[in-house]
Amino acid sequence: MLLIVNYHYIGNTAFPFPGIHPLSPQVFRRQLEALADSFEFVGEADLLSAVAGESDLPEIACLLTFDDGLREQYTQAVPILDEFGVSAIFFVPGLPLDQGRPLTVHKIHWLRSQMEPVVFHDCLSAACREFGLMDRVQVAENDAGGKYYWDDSETRKAKYLLNVLLSAQERAQVVDAMESRVDLDGRDYFEQLYLTPEQIKELDNRFAVGTHGYSHCALASMSKRDMGHDISHSLAVLSRMGCHPKTISYPYGYDGTVSPTVFDVAKAHNLCAGFTTERSFNTTLTEPLALARIDTNDAPGGKQPIVVRGHDGFQLTGVMTMGRTRYCQE
Repeated sequence: MLLIVNYHYIGNTAFPFPGIHPLSPQVFRRQLEALADSFEFVGEADLLSAVAGESDLPEIACLLTFDDGLREQYTQAVPILDEFGVSAIFFVPGLPLDQGRPLTVHKIHWLRSQMEPVVFHDCLSAACREFGLMDRVQVAENDAGGKYYWDDSETRKAKYLLNVLLSAQERAQVVDAMESRVDLDGRDYFEQLYLTPEQIKELDNRFAVGTHGYSHCALASMSKRDMGHDISHSLAVLSRMGCHPKTISYPYGYDGTVSPTVFDVAKAHNLCAGFTTERSFNTTLTEPLALARIDTNDAPGGKQPIVVRGHDGFQLTGVMTMGRTRYCQE
């Protein structure tokens, strides 16, 4: 069994409103202790060797991943990984490195962290109305229930609308319009948000660096050509730093954002393993480009673990997606 646990923000920074939820280094350390009690940690090299049929993973293995290329993962998480002697894969998006500007998804996180929820939702609705997108708002009202398990109903709808239902251009227009309606300046925050090229090189040398796409858009919403362009563009950016990823973390990673076509395109770019956000563990490696992965909240030592150890081994409790089935129904 291979359990893959994913992380994003790591740190003790406090924000005025919900929107960014860092995992404190103290909690991260305790979670590693909890995982170490039952699992044997593995790294990217172990996984790729097993995928290639060259070796076997431990019977009960755990792999850690970090999405979004955030600098605090280097400053806050890496020292703790070193304490435990644990490896990890750091998935880096290309656009912030290439263009020196934040991803729209992180602008959304930051806006939510700086605005009262009711103000954020009113601002979002006004911007969608301005661009004639109220039909997408209605779809989100009816179809967001199975996404973003850790959020309240209104936040799930907003995230699903912004992250999935709107095109990249529409999303950028809406977020820019929202920024123009409020007196907020996040330049100082975004200047410190992402890993530097030097940090990425070090992570690649000491751990492993994978691609998180270029634009952090839902790949399944793109044409096959655009999927390939997004992935190849991200690989080219990382290549300039001497990194040559063999793995990909699909942005968002749930059904509707990934598909068999996405997996095929990833394989065509010589990527050997791909990580979704299907809330499950992996009992085989027969679909290495559609690996299941759970959030830190779901893992042992998290807020509400769905992986528990019983008399007959590990079991999944609570809500579990059936993503792999849905991913195969294009």
